Amino acid sequence: MKTFFIILIIPFLLTQCITDNNRSEALVPIEQKNKNISNKFEINTNQLSYVIAITESGKLAETKKYIKGFNLNSGYEKLRMNNIYLGTGEDKLSIVAIRRFENIESAQNYCKIYKGKANYKPISYILPISQNNYRRLLKNKNFEKYRMFYKKYIAL
Repeated sequence: MKTFFIILIIPFLLTQCITDNNRSEALVPIEQKNKNISNKFEINTNQLSYVIAITESGKLAETKKYIKGFNLNSGYEKLRMNNIYLGTGEDKLSIVAIRRFENIESAQNYCKIYKGKANYKPISYILPISQNNYRRLLKNKNFEKYRMFYKKYIAL
């Protein structure tokens, strides 16, 4: 009887842990939860999103000034910006994070408008990114992986 019970209940419990994110998170200790943050990017189009602009080294202040002017002239004056750096030394990327957008679609629209109106050379990439993927990007410090993910799964 015990064997029969175990055979029936274990698959049920495993299914619950795998399919119910809220319950599975509750079962994971906090220390382990931070270690287990996925390094993989995910498609989440309905989440708060940002836009990240990759700029040339040493051009961060100039880039922020240009984006601020663009935002004021394009009806995006309420957006906020901050700087982030990925990597070190020669591989260090300077990034302006522009936030917040209701979802990935509104961030993509911002990028389209920006690309259509702006011709600012120091920005090599301008991409939308969901809030969770932004956190993963900061953790992974690998813009190229996100760029490839975006190109493959999200870009229109």
